[in-house]
Amino acid sequence: MLKSLDHIEKLEDFFKKLKKSNKIRKFVIKLSINHNVEVSIVSDEITSVESLRSEFNKINRDGLQCEQIFLSNYAVDFEFYSEYQSQNEFEYIFDSPSIDLGLRRSLDSLLDSDITNISKPENCNVITFYSYKGGVGRTTSMALAATYLARQGKNVFVIDCDFEAPGVINFFNTSQLNSNKSGVVEYLNDLLFDENTSLNDYTYNVEKAYSGNGVINLMSAGNVLSEQRDLESYLEGLGRVDLQSSSLTSSLSKLIQNVQSTFNPDVILVDSRTGFNNIFGALSRLSSLVIAFSGDDAQNLPGVQNVVHTISKLSVPACIVLSILSYSPTKRFKRFKSIVEDQSEQDIDMFYFDRKNILESLGTFDEDLDDLDDFFVSEGESSQYSKFFKFVESFTTISENDSNIDNGEENIFDEDDKSKLDIKDDIKDDILQVLEENLPNLYAENINYDSNYLDNFFYVRRCMEDFFIPEKTLLLGDKGTGKTAFYKALQIDSIFTLLVEKSQKKHLNYTVLNVTNYEGDNEGDDFELNGLGESQIKDELFIKKFWIVYIWNSLASRGGFKSSLESSILDLTKVTVINDFGCGSFTPTCLITLI
Repeated sequence: MLKSLDHIEKLEDFFKKLKKSNKIRKFVIKLSINHNVEVSIVSDEITSVESLRSEFNKINRDGLQCEQIFLSNYAVDFEFYSEYQSQNEFEYIFDSPSIDLGLRRSLDSLLDSDITNISKPENCNVITFYSYKGGVGRTTSMALAATYLARQGKNVFVIDCDFEAPGVINFFNTSQLNSNKSGVVEYLNDLLFDENTSLNDYTYNVEKAYSGNGVINLMSAGNVLSEQRDLESYLEGLGRVDLQSSSLTSSLSKLIQNVQSTFNPDVILVDSRTGFNNIFGALSRLSSLVIAFSGDDAQNLPGVQNVVHTISKLSVPACIVLSILSYSPTKRFKRFKSIVEDQSEQDIDMFYFDRKNILESLGTFDEDLDDLDDFFVSEGESSQYSKFFKFVESFTTISENDSNIDNGEENIFDEDDKSKLDIKDDIKDDILQVLEENLPNLYAENINYDSNYLDNFFYVRRCMEDFFIPEKTLLLGDKGTGKTAFYKALQIDSIFTLLVEKSQKKHLNYTVLNVTNYEGDNEGDDFELNGLGESQIKDELFIKKFWIVYIWNSLASRGGFKSSLESSILDLTKVTVINDFGCGSFTPTCLITLI
């Protein structure tokens, strides 16, 4: 224990005895940043250090030597005040608590016991994932929880606050995108420079292969995967974020409030930094649930003790996960659980995760979505993983999609119905014949997209919502895969509006603009680049430049956008450009091309 804190405890115990016997009226012990201890005492009877020593010798029954508490080489200063002085000219000294540990250079949010000034976001739905040591599966488990919740129809927002060692960007395929975005660090800095900074510019929309019926939006710690100048910019921004003082709580609270107002998520999952740090201290004050991951070795025990103490102080619900166990999981969990229960004054939910080889590739370049799907299929109702996911789900808010988690996609049969079907061979052909006669035409060019077709035959698939992920600038499809049908459907207001609503992108005010197939234009294979030689047509760089000029010219001449000196001509984040001409090399950000 720090000598200064140990000394303060002894002084406090002594002064409480003097106060109980009415020898002194008040006392304040203050610790400065350089460990000087300043003691202020109110008494009309005890007015010097010598009289204080005398009283100590009279009442001490614990064998504590006088020199241990009044050693001259200790940096302790005593000041004595009369009752009159304490009530008049020196009243301000005794307005503070009897023990004042003063300023700290860091860890204010973790150590501060005053929780009355905490500004928790309204309708708090933040779940913080924390671990004292790395390598215990914290970030992987958070990614799995986000996937599980989204596939239950939840709107999930993921934030990476592990600023010194960002890891969430490895998941959901986002690390393999060509356009890496800035994240929390840049956003906190940019918001100070430009109050109109948009959260959308710092957020990835995760593809439906992961999120299923729901939505996953991801805000990374920052752009650490692009050019060296981006990494240096991130480090510069990190150096300017106040990670040490209690102001960090206010900064993160504002971020969470902006996420809530912009994306309206059912739950916000936050990945915290490891070890004793101010980030976890701030997040624990802003959370509706704290989830701590730990091993069962001696190195992890201080972290468990800190979590137990923190949640007890803040009265925050918590659970502790023992992971990743490669042998004797039940036996080790029982022993670990008893240790935690001995330290905690409140009930804490606990789970354990045994090692799963199927999860080893998650977050790596070897990641296979089939492995992820197999994991959720293999973890039945009784597994610890399944119980954990359901526990986390109980802390999410009620989603608009909860009553219809199929997100508008109607299944003809559920699994139970399928198992009950026993169709004889002699009527299968008849059924197929009737189905064939009622299926739509194979070629979209021959289909009339009237209300009857849209209501009865057009099928909205989840993957269509990926159309609104700016990073997916190309939609690829071979002949007969529905590319043209989708292209035609996007030009129908009701279909486009439906997709925008399903993707929860109404706040972006998307506009559809067809910049090629206008009335009177050549279409499809009949499109010709008149006046161009064969060598130019085969020049990929020339064709790329041609399409850039062509599309920008179409935007300017046919888009109906008005220029203004007060504002930019066009906000590309709110426009979706569609065409059907196979210009595969043209991929500007936020312009989507069907090829």
